[in-house]
Amino acid sequence: MPYDRKRAEKVIKFIESLKHSKGKWAGKRFKLERWQKEDIIKPLFGTVTKDGKRQFKKAYIEIPRKNGKTELAAGICDYLLYADGEEGAEIYGAADTVDQAALIYKAAVSMIRQNETLLKLTKIIDYRNLVEFTLKNSIYKVIARKASGAHGKDASGVIFDELHTQKDSEFYDVLDTSGGSREEPLFISITTAGYDKQSPCRKEHDYCINNFLDDTNKGWINDHCFRTRPESKLRDPTYFCYIRAADPEADWRDEKTWYQANPALENTKTGEGFRKLSDIRAKALKADRDLSFRNTFKRLYLNVWTDSVTSWIKMERWRRCKKKISEEQLQGQICYGGLDLASTTDIAAFILLFPIGKYLYIKLWAFIPEATIRERSKTDGVPYSEWVQKGLIIPTPGDWIDFNAIKNKILEARSKYKIHSIAYDRWEATQLVQELIDINVDMVPMGQGFASMSAPTKELIKLTLSEKLQHGGDPVLNWASSNLVLKEDPAGNIKPSKKDSTEKIDPMVALIMAIDRWSRENIQKGSVYDKRAEEGKDVLLEVG
Repeated sequence: MPYDRKRAEKVIKFIESLKHSKGKWAGKRFKLERWQKEDIIKPLFGTVTKDGKRQFKKAYIEIPRKNGKTELAAGICDYLLYADGEEGAEIYGAADTVDQAALIYKAAVSMIRQNETLLKLTKIIDYRNLVEFTLKNSIYKVIARKASGAHGKDASGVIFDELHTQKDSEFYDVLDTSGGSREEPLFISITTAGYDKQSPCRKEHDYCINNFLDDTNKGWINDHCFRTRPESKLRDPTYFCYIRAADPEADWRDEKTWYQANPALENTKTGEGFRKLSDIRAKALKADRDLSFRNTFKRLYLNVWTDSVTSWIKMERWRRCKKKISEEQLQGQICYGGLDLASTTDIAAFILLFPIGKYLYIKLWAFIPEATIRERSKTDGVPYSEWVQKGLIIPTPGDWIDFNAIKNKILEARSKYKIHSIAYDRWEATQLVQELIDINVDMVPMGQGFASMSAPTKELIKLTLSEKLQHGGDPVLNWASSNLVLKEDPAGNIKPSKKDSTEKIDPMVALIMAIDRWSRENIQKGSVYDKRAEEGKDVLLEVG
């Protein structure tokens, strides 16, 4: 493939005339890293067709988090807007949400505002996330799937951020076909790895890998870097690819593996790199003790495609939380409830959470239909009969759980403790819930999706790892905890997955809902959620 050095150098010169938008480099000249220039900018912009046009019309760039993709993408956006030579250019910064797409926009605008020459030629309309280059009648605008409006565009350039968050290809396809009238359109997807192997992102990932004509995978420079090179023989000569990832079979705890995936990771010998080694070390320690974070670590920091489900923590950490408290000490204490009624033929669970001193103590009532106990003990290999005999599970007459038994236990508990409120699945608004509301039990509906369950599930992990949560060694809770599997969405939110868990997890779901009630009460006093948001801390990444 022909190579035009001047075209490539023009892009590098333009980007390096800009200044960084944030962090310790804010206000300093953008100095591209060697890998950014040699592996991405030069081949992407310098490879041309026989008639001198840009060879690549699409690019797929997949690198781990915190390797400077936002700043690089912002520099490319500004180049496409001001210096690519396209009259009436339309550059779109795309993502799943406006907030996500605006990350690159804000960096690009900051670079513009720090450049007097560009700023004089520019109209910035922040409330519309819009930049107008008046001299060429060109625009750069944010566009998001959730805000729609992708149809009817005539894009000369698209930067699609975090493609792995797209559940279907409709938005992507609309933008992909929007540059048909342009001489040199460029559609760049820049993302970290995901987990959905049917997603548009994984399809683009696989397309890149399969784009090479020979069987020797000439795209692989070594075990961890995959990119289009001048000697590459491509099925689709218009498609450029750069993937940086660790070997999925490598030891994720080994620092050598981290360097495989992170091109910007600081190198004390050469002085190259800006990605802090200490940060990845801290995240790896977190992943070692918190199983729910392990796949997230591999995906975000090693760029390894993972499954969407994972165990939550090592059981040895859960078993440490076995402090007991006497019934006398619980009498008259304020507490917060969670009620899981989802399984009327298996197990229902009612939990109260007591904040006493520096601990949160758990009290569980589990219910099971009496007629199913013997058979289920045999078929499931779970000692329901033994637990019933020991009073750890309450049997109710018949084949179905008798909700009157649950109601009576809740009323009995209310006579002993100060129940602040009880969360329940809002799709389980049964007669039982209404009856409790009618007698002034504060019943609070709670969704079971990622939006509602993620924060208290992350809080459960934190409370367990810090040993602030104490279950007293309850065998039923231990069993439910060992069954718990979490599901993750593309944004890193987590929730319990009854479908993927090996056995019943109803007591753990009730516990998470009780934690939500306790946490939200603390919100009014100074939320554990809101405080962390104000401090810029991700609950999932914070451990006790």
